[in-house]
Amino acid sequence: MTRAQWLLLGAVGLGVAIVIYLVFLCPADCQ
Repeated sequence: MTRAQWLLLGAVGLGVAIVIYLVFLCPADCQ
């Protein structure tokens, strides 16, 4: 894979991780 594809994959993975964090962990922390 090219560098651009790795960067895109990393960005998508990071975005998914952030969404999962906000959906599952933030409510537990905020309450």
